[in-house]
Amino acid sequence: MKYRNKLLAVAFTTVFASSVHAESYLGLGAGLQFDLGQLTNTIVLDGLESSVGNASLNGVTRLQGCGTNTACQTEVRGNNQDLIISERNLDALDKSTTGFLFDNDLRGGMTGLQLTAFYESEGDNTFWRLGVMYTKKIMGGHTESRLMGFKWLDQKWDYYAWQVPFYYGFKTGIGESASVYAGAGLHYFNGGWNVGGYVLGDVPTYLLGTATGPHTVLDANTGAPKGGNVIGEAVRFRVNGLGFNFLIGVEKKMSNGDKLYFEIDRAYSGGMGNARAESQAGQQGLAPFPSYPIAIGGWSYRFGYKMKL
Repeated sequence: MKYRNKLLAVAFTTVFASSVHAESYLGLGAGLQFDLGQLTNTIVLDGLESSVGNASLNGVTRLQGCGTNTACQTEVRGNNQDLIISERNLDALDKSTTGFLFDNDLRGGMTGLQLTAFYESEGDNTFWRLGVMYTKKIMGGHTESRLMGFKWLDQKWDYYAWQVPFYYGFKTGIGESASVYAGAGLHYFNGGWNVGGYVLGDVPTYLLGTATGPHTVLDANTGAPKGGNVIGEAVRFRVNGLGFNFLIGVEKKMSNGDKLYFEIDRAYSGGMGNARAESQAGQQGLAPFPSYPIAIGGWSYRFGYKMKL
């Protein structure tokens, strides 16, 4: 314990000693963070499998022409439905279905706008910074599909995060007015993502004989219906804690002493999140109270302005 306290005391002494005769700046910036929540693979490629099996007839997924034949709805375990349908599978349905019955609007993974404000103190080839960042989804994360003009799928994702980062690092000049810098530190984070909307999987499953998305099946043992369409789902995951961050950047000093900068930031943060499934299909196919690893950090690219104080 005493050794750890000594290390902390040395670290704080180093930081504040570097502020003697230092230049101080108020920084503002804006940029983009890609692959929010690290969910692009889930949205585009993988989807999310349900714990409920597909419907089938005699052990083979052959549903076309089922009509009201309840034998067609018998669940086959181990051949699971997709609770979240990937955009890759929707695109394949569009391309492979006769007559182009499916019409999709596929917007891919989420991209966020990141706003930041910070105080920075610059010493002899060193700097430290304390700030706040807010990230909000502005693009992607919305998948829609229509079957013969009827919208049967509307999957919506959202994301937000607050971060309070501290950096300590080094700067070196380039020419008379430019510098490059790199730093590392810790940050507090609070945020997460949502997924909601509806998927009426019974429509393509029993109209076209294509087992697509969550749909109603009959339990092979009890005959009781299970699964079914996802209606009114709104799963919300939130996490908070401490993470690590790294920063590299380049800045240009102007004649009035202010600076323009561009930097790349990498934050490593996240945790196990808990939510509540709102829909019956979500509760059966996912869990009433699902747990899922939630990623908050990622790569950010931003421009900004530093005003000399």
